[in-house]
Parts: sequence; C-alpha cells; structure tokens
Amino acid sequence: MKTIPYDIIVAGAGPAGLTAAIYARRAGKSVLVLEKDTFGGQITHSPLVENYPGFPAISGSEFADRLMDQVISLGAEFDVDGVLDVIDTGTFKTVVSESGKEYRARAVIAAAGAKHRTLGLMREREFTGRGVSYCV
Repeated sequence: MKTIPYDIIVAGAGPAGLTAAIYARRAGKSVLVLEKDTFGGQITHSPLVENYPGFPAISGSEFADRLMDQVISLGAEFDVDGVLDVIDTGTFKTVVSESGKEYRARAVIAAAGAKHRTLGLMREREFTGRGVSYCV
C-alpha cells in the first residue's frame, strides 16, 4: 500500500494529543490524528471544569469541542482508528492501525490517555455522574 507520509502522526485525541496537533500545525507540519474512541478524551465526561487557565468554568464536552474546532481550523487530518503498532524504518515510522491501514510519518506522538479506574461496585456505572465521579 502506497501512503503519503505525514510529518507527524498523533495517536490519541484527548487534550494532550489535540494540543500536540495544534502546535505541529502552527509549525507548518502535516498532521494526522488517530483516535479509536472519543475525540476530546475523558475530559468530555466532566460536567464542569473549574481549574483550567482562561476558563473560570466550562463543561468538559465544550472544552473538547473548542479544542477540536481549533485543530480542524488549522487543517489537521483525522481518522477514527486505533494504533496497533509503530514500526521504525529509519527516517519514517510506519503506523499500523487496528483496521489494517498503514500510515507513514517522520514522527509519532503517543498521547494515549487514560481510563477511569472503577471500583467494581454494584450499580457503580448507573450512578456515575450522579454521585459517583472520577477526577480527570
């Protein structure tokens, strides 16, 4: 499969990955962001973020939407796909996705994020966001 190489591939579209994409695009680099789950990361599950500079209060989903809007306006490309493997072939890295696609880039930024650590309590999922919460 012949692929056009990117300057940078960012694996993960949470705040860290989207911030990396913003800085890379502002530096004039071609950027592909790969995300297998939720664009914006786990902050999208936070109903209220009150500790981010520049925003006295903002919902996590609105914050993530603003990040996405900025990255899109700068011209980064996106694909909904997970990263299975990164193969270093010298000048370029080959990124193999979960769907079997292969991408090439000069650099790969891993911004894989994290998942909530649950307790496994009965009805925990039902009460998440309604008494049970997690800190992002």
